[in-house]
Amino acid sequence: MNATAPENSMIGTGQDLAERIVRSELFKSYQAALMKGTGLAIDFVANDETLRMPYAGHANETRFCRLLRKGTGNAWETANALLLTEAQTVEGALKRTTVAGLLESAIPVRHGTTTVGYLRIGQALASAPEPKALSSFLEQLASKRGLYNTDALSEAYFEIPIVPLNRFSGIVDLVTVFASQLAEQVNRLMLMKRQEEPAAVTKAKQFIVDNLDESLNLKLVAKHANVSQFYLCKIFKASTGLTLTQFTGRLRIERAKQLLLKESRTVSEIALEVGFNSLSQFNRLFSRYVGQPPTKFRDAGSGGQRTPIAVDI
Repeated sequence: MNATAPENSMIGTGQDLAERIVRSELFKSYQAALMKGTGLAIDFVANDETLRMPYAGHANETRFCRLLRKGTGNAWETANALLLTEAQTVEGALKRTTVAGLLESAIPVRHGTTTVGYLRIGQALASAPEPKALSSFLEQLASKRGLYNTDALSEAYFEIPIVPLNRFSGIVDLVTVFASQLAEQVNRLMLMKRQEEPAAVTKAKQFIVDNLDESLNLKLVAKHANVSQFYLCKIFKASTGLTLTQFTGRLRIERAKQLLLKESRTVSEIALEVGFNSLSQFNRLFSRYVGQPPTKFRDAGSGGQRTPIAVDI
């Protein structure tokens, strides 16, 4: 049994939860007020949605971040994945400088004692943009062999909002208060979701979460859920949008990401701990979900991108 498995059986339904939250009147009202008062975008990213780019398509998404997102490299994707993975290891709001000196924050939203997602706010610079910092960042992009519109990025960099650290810290404090209010909304949404979800799907998900480090297959999970394999496949995909294999794989990769940043063990040891019997399969699936191999993810996480902002929370 996996002693460190998440305690909430709703994990893995993050996309649906995120959509429900951002459509709620409470979130939309706060979002509009924050945008009007600060000019910054706010978004909600579920705990298992580390690959989704915050602010994507948002009215206040900076042109700089939009260009990064549309490039063929993964600089912005990696920065966001690292931020959320590190956020899962701390209790409160996390503030960090990410790519090109951008200020970013992840504020946890909880359902009971379980973090179900994060309010994201950022896309700002603490001080006036410096050509030297831009040049250094563009050199890093070139070394990654990604294709970006560097001329447009250079122009967009000087359009990024400037928010001094003390003001940014105050904004994060306000969003933290909102996160507590949003938790009540999450409780209602989760209850609605439980009522809508077939009991067999709930049983199957909890069994997978509780036995993540064991060898799992459709026959075993269906037996625990007391339904046929065919029926479980049908209702599980309809309820979660994922197959059982996809659901299990995503949970295992999320757990592996946390261990890679916190533990000094080898990649092989971590792969075994989260339930993979094949290192090549683990590497292949990790690269598919995260956008880079586990070794590169660990190296990036131990580098400059994790330098904390010198501001009290």
